[in-house]
Amino acid sequence: PSPVAARLLRQAARRGLTGGTPWQLSRLEDRRIQSILNSVTGVDAVVQVGDLGSTRVPFYLYQDLSYAIHGAAAASPGGTGAPQLGPRVQARREQRQQRLYDLASGVLVMGRWFADELVRSGMSADKIHVVGAGWNVGVPARLRRPDPDRLRLLFLGRDFVRKAGDDVVEAVLWLRANGAHHTLTVAGPAEWPYEGPVPAGLTFVGPASRADVATLIDSHDVLLMPSRFEAFGIAIVEALVAGMPVVARRAYAMPDLVPEGCGVLVEEAEAGQIASAIRIISGDPEAWQRCFVTAPSVKHQRSWDAVASAVTYAIEATT
Repeated sequence: PSPVAARLLRQAARRGLTGGTPWQLSRLEDRRIQSILNSVTGVDAVVQVGDLGSTRVPFYLYQDLSYAIHGAAAASPGGTGAPQLGPRVQARREQRQQRLYDLASGVLVMGRWFADELVRSGMSADKIHVVGAGWNVGVPARLRRPDPDRLRLLFLGRDFVRKAGDDVVEAVLWLRANGAHHTLTVAGPAEWPYEGPVPAGLTFVGPASRADVATLIDSHDVLLMPSRFEAFGIAIVEALVAGMPVVARRAYAMPDLVPEGCGVLVEEAEAGQIASAIRIISGDPEAWQRCFVTAPSVKHQRSWDAVASAVTYAIEATT
């Protein structure tokens, strides 16, 4: 960051900002971006990824989450693992976002869950358009025939706690201690989250590029992603595109992503429930056949081309 951004970082730290990238959330950065948006001409509409500011032409905000919902989740009892903002920054971002919601011609959301939350917060349903989100790693689907007693399990996620990596690890270690021979690969966190060496049967690979993710998905049997908080879950889609069953949670956007028979939804991010879900999948040899059959439709319906078509349709319907 620049010297100005570095100063803002230090100021934000003193205010108690514990999540996000402080200089990107500053008033200075808001003003800089708004000055750019003020010069936008010669277009019929502007689609913003996030909420950058207002424009003189109709604008639409594409989002998977709001500051208000994020803040409520981060502060909820028991915690979700979502990073928290300092109270002053949180309040300011919520107020600014609400002002942009009021000015926007429409809000384009990734999932039905977020749309429902916005309606509950008082936004008109007519202003909200569910357009989805697309996969970034498209591993060709193949029919997997794994050994049900030796499943190669995969956890993907930089936010280890938010995505319930701790309970995933506990579940797999419990299964191995009770006679199972499953293995688990943990990818995403910058470093192994525990003290001591990585336990037997577990592999830690650290941060993963898209090429790494493609290789990991192709070489494993089940994705474990029962997140404590998940606004959408593109990794779930990418596993399903490849024909891989998933263990996710019956919460937030996750139930809408997993076709029936292509995984197990646990009620809570809890090691016992995750272990039970792994056992259910291991005892269902047809799960991989069902996922292989549904993979092409997931690949088509959850593509960025499909998202672009939905965005275009939403804008044409409101202009």
